[in-house]
Amino acid sequence: MNKKNFKFNYIFILISIFSLISEIDIYSQNDLRNDTSFFYSRKKEINYWLNKTGINQVFYLDKIDVKKNKLTLDFASSFQTLDSLNVAWNMLSYSYDSTDNQAIARKIFNSMAFEMEVGKDSLEVNLASNMPSFGSRIYYNNKYGISIERSDEKSLSRTFNIVSLSLAEFDMPETTSESIDNMSVRSIRNNIRKFLEEYYKEKGTFWYDANMEVLQEAYNELTFEVNRLSREILNDRNYFEYIKIEVKILKRNEKVDIKYDIMGKFSGGFGFEPRRSEFRNMEPDYLDYLRRYQMKLSRKIKESLIRR
Repeated sequence: MNKKNFKFNYIFILISIFSLISEIDIYSQNDLRNDTSFFYSRKKEINYWLNKTGINQVFYLDKIDVKKNKLTLDFASSFQTLDSLNVAWNMLSYSYDSTDNQAIARKIFNSMAFEMEVGKDSLEVNLASNMPSFGSRIYYNNKYGISIERSDEKSLSRTFNIVSLSLAEFDMPETTSESIDNMSVRSIRNNIRKFLEEYYKEKGTFWYDANMEVLQEAYNELTFEVNRLSREILNDRNYFEYIKIEVKILKRNEKVDIKYDIMGKFSGGFGFEPRRSEFRNMEPDYLDYLRRYQMKLSRKIKESLIRR
């Protein structure tokens, strides 16, 4: 073999090796099984949350199943009979939200996605997995959002706080080519994203600047995350914080509903940013802080949109 052919074959082998490594790296980044140890490490925090919220009186986390593209959490019933389970579940649902008997199920799903650090389309939650006749499955539907299925019914819904505005209240630049009546949902979403980016731009903690990221932005939905914060939600405590904000915009005739959900986590760190696995959900220990912050941010979002 001459030197020219040897050099060509050597380069070809190197390219093949690097291509294989790249494929393995891409595969590993998208494979939830690589995070199995992290998922199991959150079981203690989940049980703590269930206990503090009182949900453990009805369900307990029984099984964590990790597949390549799906994380499934099975919650078993604490009751032996279906009648007892239904009574306890109905009481818990009513105490959480007397106007919406599915709000608690959606809250469980949102909290598990937040706790496990996974996209909602990668999560499935089964309630009363040891009692098939109860048949409650919660998952994410790309068209309808969070979906809740029972053996005897199917319901598709989301849980959010709501800011309602009439179209006449919106602040529209004089140079815009779009009238208020024809204002698109996309333009409202863009304005909210710009407000959030501006609002958090000057924030941070210790020697870190706040880090902002848009996780999802499609038509009427926006998922916005910001970390490297402190004293933002827990304003009298010096923790690292990160916040996840979900927004959904619904326009009907002359009215716009801006639905939002805010979740937060916190951790110590002694000035150095902790690992994500060291953060704890602010619910339920700091629920009052979180609710005040939700009210504060919704007011600021509203003020950023309305005419002055």
